[in-house]
Parts: sequence; structure tokens; C-alpha cells
Amino acid sequence: MKKANLRLRRSGFGGSGITKSNAVFLLIIGVVLGTVFTFGMKYWNMDVSEDETVKLTGTYQSYHIRSGAEGLVWEKSGKEITVCFSDIENKFVDSSCNTDALREKLSSITPGTKVDMLIHPNSPTIMELSVDGDVILSFEEVRKALKGSTTGFMLLGLLLYAEGAYAGYLLLTEKYYGGSNYSRTNRNKRNRK
Repeated sequence: MKKANLRLRRSGFGGSGITKSNAVFLLIIGVVLGTVFTFGMKYWNMDVSEDETVKLTGTYQSYHIRSGAEGLVWEKSGKEITVCFSDIENKFVDSSCNTDALREKLSSITPGTKVDMLIHPNSPTIMELSVDGDVILSFEEVRKALKGSTTGFMLLGLLLYAEGAYAGYLLLTEKYYGGSNYSRTNRNKRNRK
């Protein structure tokens, strides 16, 4: 057991067995990704009213699912949908709204059909999608889904900040593997035995 614990500490895993370079890396990643997940997602998925959205009409061409992995259970659901148009830039349906029913409705739209949309003001996310007055993706549905995913991303961002703070603590106190305080602590433990 002692050998396995020592190997974990030397490889940079477990407690203060993190090397200085790993601690610096974790600090940077924690701060950068913590900021993106906490503030970026809140901006891109900000709660908006129907009046704040951008109204667009585009000529539908097709849709595809972004970054799906062949043969996996979550190949289709849980991935963002890209909706392609011939006369405007592509728009996206958030992954939290990707359902079998929505994909079925999108498949039934004939290419060349005019589609009315409400687009999020801070991102190319489709908030509502309708064809000839028939709502395919409702505003309230998307709004609720975006609220839920934003909360999840904020919690992940806070967790990343905590990880960055821990790495910063290790760097400041030199308790990383090979740091002056780490060595002293281990020497004291060995002398006690």
C-alpha cells in the first residue's frame, strides 16, 4: 500500500503530491475555465424576454448535429443542432433542447421553406422556430432549458475556481511535490515513525 501511495504522489496525484508545474497549470485552467463557465455562459445564455430577441426569417436548407460520436447512446440527444440556411448564417439549437421530437419536426421541413425565428441577442441560439405559424420550437421551452443549463455551468465554474484556489494555495505555501514545505512535512513524518 505504501508503494502505491508513493507512486501516486510521484506521478502528481493525491493530496499535495502535485508538482509545481501541475499546480501552475491547474491554477491557470481553474481561473480561465472558471471565468468562461461562470460569466461567459451566463452572458451567452442570459435570460431574455421575447421583445429582446432578434426576429429573423431564413430559407431552410437542412440541419445536422454537431460533434456527434458514431454509435454512442448520446450520439444525437445532448448535442447542439446546427440549422443551415441558404440566405443567412447558420443558427443553433442548444443541446438542452435536442429531442427526438424536435429532430423529427426539423426533418419534415422541406428545403427552401421560409422559417421564422427568434434569435438570442448574445449568441446565434434559436429561441423560437416556426414554419407558417406552426411553432416547432417554443420560446418558453428554450428559455427554461437555457436557465437550467446556465445554472449547471455556473456550478461547474465555481468548482473550477475552487480547484484553481487550491492550486494557488499549494503554490503560495510551497506544499506541492518538491516544494520546501512539502519536503519538511515528509521529513517530519518519517522521523516520527
